[in-house]
Amino acid sequence: MRRGLWSLLLVAAPGLAGADEPAFVAELSCQPQPGSGRLICSVDYRSTSAGRIAWADALVIAAPPSLRPLRARAAATVEREGAAARASIALVPSAGGGGKITLRARAVVCSASGRGDAGACRPSERELSAELSLP
Repeated sequence: MRRGLWSLLLVAAPGLAGADEPAFVAELSCQPQPGSGRLICSVDYRSTSAGRIAWADALVIAAPPSLRPLRARAAATVEREGAAARASIALVPSAGGGGKITLRARAVVCSASGRGDAGACRPSERELSAELSLP
């Protein structure tokens, strides 16, 4: 089993929602999972307004051959109040290299609602990238 340091550079690209305030922010972090040899990349979502996150997921849209995702899509677990969510994707690193992984973070954010009203909901997405260096 290999142990080593992973170097990580995170870049958040502009979102594809409208020109107004983004409905959510997302952060990507990747850490090795001890004992399994896997790398776990997590996307943490936060609502930026009084709205709530109703649904979210993360999609792997680009990965180098040396970092193979076990699944290309992961549904997020949304907190009870909808202020935050988290999706995790496992990667299996192979020998040599590293490279850039790009994920698309998607979410449906609903505005604060009146009693018995679901509120207005809108989809939004962000692209997140990380440059990973394998030991």
